[in-house]
Amino acid sequence: MFRGFKWFTLAVVSLFPILIWAQTGSISGTVIDEATSLPLMGAHLVAKMASPPHLNVGFAVTDSSGNYLIHNLPEGDYYVAACRMNYKCEFYDNAESLSSATLVHVTSGATTTDINFSLAPLSISTGAISGIVIDEATSLPLPGVAVAAKSSDSTHHMVGGAMTDLNGHYVIHNL
Repeated sequence: MFRGFKWFTLAVVSLFPILIWAQTGSISGTVIDEATSLPLMGAHLVAKMASPPHLNVGFAVTDSSGNYLIHNLPEGDYYVAACRMNYKCEFYDNAESLSSATLVHVTSGATTTDINFSLAPLSISTGAISGIVIDEATSLPLPGVAVAAKSSDSTHHMVGGAMTDLNGHYVIHNL
């Protein structure tokens, strides 16, 4: 009896990574410069849950060909955003805000492809705000956090935004 239990335990432990992997999917695509159509290396991407509070659940950085892969996402719907220093951030599909973004569906065991971005270079800026976002409890940097700058007039409309990089750094240009 102990021998049968041992084999059963070995089978479960061996298959556990496969079972976990099969329950997730991925999102892939390419990020290019809107002005030149050249690939953008080093753009940061984040997958945010569709339901509030829209937690960041997946991250990626583009390679030298502008390609990215956000993996290990549970099946469901996500908002995807792309940012790169000196470029305007955007949500899929060419949206400036979460409220106008298109949801991306992920299926278990599959990759949702062609979630592409064309980022616009920022014009000459008159000013910038930069900083680091850290977790208050752990003092660790927080990647993929959206940071917004709002106007100081009575409308308080958004005048700029950025997303933190893997080290929690952000820069909001063109202010």
